[in-house]
Amino acid sequence: YWGHHNVRYTGAARAGDHIEIPKQYRFVIVLIHDMEYEVIKRTPAVEPETDLGYSKMGWTACSLATYIREIGYHAIPAGNELGLSIPFAVDAGLGELGRLGLLITRQFGPRCRISKVFTDLPLEPDPPVDIGVQFFCEKCERCAQHCPSGAIKSGERTEEPWDESNNK
Repeated sequence: YWGHHNVRYTGAARAGDHIEIPKQYRFVIVLIHDMEYEVIKRTPAVEPETDLGYSKMGWTACSLATYIREIGYHAIPAGNELGLSIPFAVDAGLGELGRLGLLITRQFGPRCRISKVFTDLPLEPDPPVDIGVQFFCEKCERCAQHCPSGAIKSGERTEEPWDESNNK
């Protein structure tokens, strides 16, 4: 249960189901949780570091949502289950979308997990940033050239998905 409102997550929702966030939740606070470089570069250690990232996501988003509710506003904590995290993070100015579909941040590169809190707490939004990722990815294309499954497209950036697994 998420507090003073009637929104519940029962586990009954499936991928593709439409979940409506009430209009009063006009703002989204986006949180970045880094994953340790030294651990990530050792391939067998990626899974525990990823699990730790998901734990940080849940604890931090829930703690922030609790604080926001305690000061008199509404808040819904979320990880990956509500909304697309990367577009929210890009809009919040936390990084840019890289060619391979990951958020690239100035501080952590792609080594991060994203959580968020939907709220009616009045906030001043941060603008998106340009840290050079888009420009670099449009020129480099190295990940697309070396992707064994061809899942990363080369060429100019487009908003059109190339198959059912991609969002606009």
